[in-house]
Amino acid sequence: MSEFWDSRYSTNEYIYSKNPNQYFKEKIDSLSVGNILLIAEGEGRNAVYAAKKGWHATALDNSKVAREKALKLAKENMVEIEYISKSYKHFEFIENSYDAIAIINFHIPSNERKRMHEKMCNALRFGGHLIIHSCNKRQINYGSGGPKDVDILYDVKDILEDFSELKTIEAYEKIIELDEGNLHKGKAEIIRYFGVK
Repeated sequence: MSEFWDSRYSTNEYIYSKNPNQYFKEKIDSLSVGNILLIAEGEGRNAVYAAKKGWHATALDNSKVAREKALKLAKENMVEIEYISKSYKHFEFIENSYDAIAIINFHIPSNERKRMHEKMCNALRFGGHLIIHSCNKRQINYGSGGPKDVDILYDVKDILEDFSELKTIEAYEKIIELDEGNLHKGKAEIIRYFGVK
């Protein structure tokens, strides 16, 4: 899978733009700074934004090409981010380590999802927040980006069940107009979740 993403990111442009995801920006702007983990962070747009706000940002992604571009973006913005080139399957989620965790457009098979989400919950500190912005299952009907395999897509019910130990602040599905580079553009059906441990 890393070969696929290395190939996709092998372009001078930032394929999902250099700007943070709008939902991520809205939520991170509302929180006190601390340690944040961004899973499947790609080219670093959200990690760099968090670092600019004063967060210690740890980005996780298995694409080495994405890592190079993320570190370049951080340098352009005169901030530092920690970028770990590793699959989520091999990352050690240390308990009570993060004040926030964000998964922006991160999709994994349903048979792995619940265990992965348990690890994320454990890695959050008490009072820590979880931010999710991802495609929902109906997004397969749109040409605005996202996976075409319904097995790796979510709905609100999935998220609420997986993160039942968190206090849900908001969780909803919505049709929006995506504008995040050429591969995320147009009408899309998304799911958003914001919760606290």
